[in-house]
Amino acid sequence: MLEEYEFLFDEIPRKSNYFADIRMTSSFGTTLSFKNGKLDLAGESEYIGVGIRVLWGGFWGFSATTILSKKEIQKTFQIALKLAKAAYNSSTNKNKEILDEIDHTYSFKKVAELTAKQRPDEIDIAEKLKLAKEAEKSIRVSDRIKSSTASYSDTIFYEEVFNTNNTHTKKWTSLVTLGISALAREETNYQRASKIYSKSTGFEAFNDVNTNDLAEEIGKTAVKLLNTDLPPSGKFDTLLDPSIVGVYIHEAFGHASEADSVLAKESILEGKIGTKVGVDEISVYDDPTIPSLRGSYPIDSEGTPTENREIVKNGTLVGFLHSITTATKMGAKPNGSARAISYNAMPLVRMGNTYVGNGELSFEELLEMVKDGVYLVHSQGGYVIPSKGQFLFTAQHGYLIKNGELGKMFSNVSLTGTILQVLQKTVGVGKDLNPGAFPGTCGKQGQYVPVSAGGPHLAVKDLVIGGR
Repeated sequence: MLEEYEFLFDEIPRKSNYFADIRMTSSFGTTLSFKNGKLDLAGESEYIGVGIRVLWGGFWGFSATTILSKKEIQKTFQIALKLAKAAYNSSTNKNKEILDEIDHTYSFKKVAELTAKQRPDEIDIAEKLKLAKEAEKSIRVSDRIKSSTASYSDTIFYEEVFNTNNTHTKKWTSLVTLGISALAREETNYQRASKIYSKSTGFEAFNDVNTNDLAEEIGKTAVKLLNTDLPPSGKFDTLLDPSIVGVYIHEAFGHASEADSVLAKESILEGKIGTKVGVDEISVYDDPTIPSLRGSYPIDSEGTPTENREIVKNGTLVGFLHSITTATKMGAKPNGSARAISYNAMPLVRMGNTYVGNGELSFEELLEMVKDGVYLVHSQGGYVIPSKGQFLFTAQHGYLIKNGELGKMFSNVSLTGTILQVLQKTVGVGKDLNPGAFPGTCGKQGQYVPVSAGGPHLAVKDLVIGGR
């Protein structure tokens, strides 16, 4: 469809610092939620729209519309062009040399069809309601469960991109999700457990897992956490499970490897390409091409096909995540990292599935390596300051390690440190790779996209942990 608007590009000089793209996206899906035995939410949503970017003399203009008439799209293009020219004319730098924003040799043609075997929009709503209702009921394993929630959602997403580089791509993706949460209480002690099961496939994703068993386990975990010890505090040799590794590598390292942050001097990794950032056993990847993971997608929002992006190889920083703009500025190649949440948002450099590569050690060997320390399990998120290289994460629970064996369980523990500390103090890398151990949603500049993160178990020396 979008190729019929190529005539609009005639108003854009075909030389450096001039560029335009038209992007159409549509989305439709279902959201259902059961809470404490009752239907709490049920809805369907749908949108379609077009977003247009224009680069004029190194300055961007952007406009979007939900009206798909030829006249309205022409008007939207003119608004974007006007905004770009206004930014250029108001700048004191317009007469100075401006670095190229876009390499015009980047041109891609690709169509990625929907791979879902059971399209979620073709599944009866009654089946979706049953899935969520039975999962919520399964959470309530004890009268100490005071709140139980099971939320189901699905989305089918279409995105088409056409630009002045003669790129023209189309993609369809599908995402299904079941979120489970339990709150247990005993007197004044409250404990929460949760889990997200999410795949970039169709409804067939629920054929591979017993969602009622997952929900029951979350309920049991919440109750079990009521009787755990307070966590220890101080520096400990620590074993991190794949979900903790995933959140760390996403939040503390992945964001720092986004090239727009590097160019803005907001990343601790600025200027470190080719330098050691971790031990030799550590390699880090971001790979949106892995089938079915929550953060998988075939083509980004600029029309660049995705690939496995190697960020760290044997402890050495070797690459960043790039859009066509950051790749041009840094003399690299675009690698499909520009993502936009919808038609009315500009693409930003984002992660997909970020993970630490596999090692050779068994879980038992890692326990023996830690010897006396702690084992942290099931990330509950956290925050990071990429420019300062600092992070704080929380784990749902953990265990003391004594003489290489698991001991008493504790709950609600935090992990703090600096971005490079974990990679540089790693002493053992497990062989139990799980790149999707932590499915989640990543926010950046008000845009939220589905991602996954993971890795194998990691044994790390001298990490600072603390309790509630």
